[in-house]
Amino acid sequence: MSGCRKPKVSSAERNGNRERIQEVVTENLEAHLNVLLDTVRHAQKEDWVLCPHCNRKHPVSRPDYRAAESAIRTLHELGYEKPEADGGEGGQGFALKRVIVLPGGAEVE
Repeated sequence: MSGCRKPKVSSAERNGNRERIQEVVTENLEAHLNVLLDTVRHAQKEDWVLCPHCNRKHPVSRPDYRAAESAIRTLHELGYEKPEADGGEGGQGFALKRVIVLPGGAEVE
């Protein structure tokens, strides 16, 4: 470890920071929404493909579906809030159920 510690921030400072962030977001909301919509429409990613004729790699642009999906999810969360976890209570994590399936189909828990 480097020995660096996070500075202690009081609750009032955290709330003040949160309020300043909310002000910036509110002031720039229209521009942020336009950037997200532009990302949905025009997200591109550069990939490399091998040419079958010259056997060299060449860059090509293709739609970046991951960036578009992320922007769409962000727009939905801004408009309709994040979806709630099953049961209506967030932060519970998940329950892992391990089942071993033996050859022949028998299950062992």
